[in-house]
This record gives sequence, structure tokens and C-alpha cells, in this order.
Amino acid sequence: MVEAFQAGAPRRAGRVDRDMRELRGIRVGLGIRSEISVPLEVGREQRGVLSAVSTSPEFFSDGDLRFLGTVSRWVGMVAHRAELTENAAAEAGAQGRRTAAEELITVLAHDFRNLLTPLRGRLDLMERRARREGQERYRSDAEELVRSVDRLDRLVRDLLDTARLKQGLFELTREPVDLVDLARNTVAEFAAPAGAVEVQAPMDELVVSADSSRLRQVFENLISNALKVQPEGEPVLFLLDSDDGWATVTIADRGPGIAPEILPHLFDRFSAGFGSVGLGLGLYLARGITEAHGGALEVDSRPGDGARLMVRLPLELRHFGTPRTSAIRERSRPQLVGSTNGSNTSA
Repeated sequence: MVEAFQAGAPRRAGRVDRDMRELRGIRVGLGIRSEISVPLEVGREQRGVLSAVSTSPEFFSDGDLRFLGTVSRWVGMVAHRAELTENAAAEAGAQGRRTAAEELITVLAHDFRNLLTPLRGRLDLMERRARREGQERYRSDAEELVRSVDRLDRLVRDLLDTARLKQGLFELTREPVDLVDLARNTVAEFAAPAGAVEVQAPMDELVVSADSSRLRQVFENLISNALKVQPEGEPVLFLLDSDDGWATVTIADRGPGIAPEILPHLFDRFSAGFGSVGLGLGLYLARGITEAHGGALEVDSRPGDGARLMVRLPLELRHFGTPRTSAIRERSRPQLVGSTNGSNTSA
């Protein structure tokens, strides 16, 4: 039986009692003299061996061996169908739970946003009143509350955008966008320590047809992810380049890299990586927004060697062949109200 399994081929033995390699319990305890064995495959995967034995020597013929092979194929087919049915039922149940959860989250997100708008308006009034009356402590507290409300509003926005992407209702307002300017502005307005992000662009401009606010959302998500794992004292690199009609924006960190088991699910909804405290929406949205622009979001990472998230977008036709004229290096400056998104899969 072991030989039949290892070789993946039928085997017939007419004098098992003379085979000293056979277990003593088989030869003596059970008195087996003849045996035929055939591999058992389920879904083209070898799972075991199907055997028939007899206490009579030379009991089985070649025809018996072929018949056992037919039985084995039938058993494998039945087992495979049973597995497919079980898997389909499990997937249907999981899909039903996901659908219910997504509908609930979407409804809650709409309700939350309706509550956040007047709340932020009231906090703005409190901050202005404290500023007029010289109440510095209350003014500072109000600004911190505004930042917290803005972070919650961005989380709600991400939840709603997730639903729109899935339902095909995601809309873009396209216009010519210079990625070099957008990169500089995004980094300058990002709530990060000075020098945390460095922009490198070997050209004066890099123009695409895009929705600038949506691309900023993509860049902020990728920068936020990279900053979570970047070693202290080293800047995250924000690299811009062009090649053969495509603009490439790369966010590169020198963190521990992305574990191989996480990579296949990196851009899935609600798939947060190890150590992430977010909902796992940031990278899903970043990819969806990039693809809505006719581009692609790719990842290059090896454990211990950091991660590179690359956004590829089609260039404006008039921009093809623009010469590289200068290098731009910008470092991020801190700001009171940031525009980060903390609900990301760590990369």
C-alpha cells in the first residue's frame, strides 16, 4: 500500500506472506496472502490508497486490479463532489455574513456623517469664541476635538467610498493634474514630523487626467502606511517618474517588509495586517481609486527589505516625451490639522 501511494500507480501482490518488508501484523496476525492497491485521488490530488486483500495466495487477477481502479475513481469523484458542496455552502454563508455586515456599515456610516457635520460646526464656533476671549486652553482643546472629528469623518468617508466602489457608483471629476505639484502639496500638508517624507521628482511637471482630491487620498493612505513602519530618522521616499506613456508614483519605506502570507490579501477589504489598528480599508480604496483612473497599484516587498507601493497612471498625451529638467526634494512640514487616514493595512 505504501508503494502504491508513493509511486502513484496500481500494485498487485500474490504472496504477501513471503514479503518480509510487509508488517508482521498483516502477514501473521491477519494471515493476508494476496493484496491489490490503487491510488485514491480526490480533485486530482492523491489522498490515499484503496486496497482489497485476501487470505488466499494469488487470489486477484489483473482484471480485479482494473476494477478496483474504477471503484477508486468513483469514490474520489463522490468525495470531491461532497467537498465542493461543503465549500460552496461555507462560502455562501460567509458571503451572506459579509453582505449583511457591509450593508450595516454603510447605513451606520451615512448616519454618522449626518451627526458629524453639526458637531464639527459647533466645535468651530467654540474655537472661534475661545480665540476671541483669549481662552488659550479652551481654544487648544477645541482644535484637538476638531482634529478628532476630522479623523472620524475620514473614516466614515472611507466606509462610504468602499460601498460606492463595490456598487460601481464611484465618480471622478477629471482635470489635468500635475503630479509633481500634488506630491509637494500633499507632503507639505501632511501631519507628520519635519523630514518624515521626501519627494524626489526628476522633472518639472508630470501631468495626468485625474481627480486631484482622490489621488491625494491615495497618496495619503500610502504615506500613512509607510510611516507606521519606517525606522526613526529615515524619511519615507515619495518618488515620481515616467516611462512609455505612464506616470509612476512610488512610496518606499525601509520597514520590515510585508509577510508573504499577507501579500495575496493585501488589497482586500477589511484585511488588516498584523499590528494594524484600522479597518483594513486604506489599501483597498487606494487600489480602487487608482484603477478608476485607468491605472494600477502594485506592491514590491520582501521580508526585511521594506515595501514599495507603486501607482501607475496614464500620462496626458501632450505630456509624452517631456524632458527631465530638474530635481525636486521636499520634506514634510507639520500642520495643526492633518489629512491622514489611519484605517489602513500596515505595509
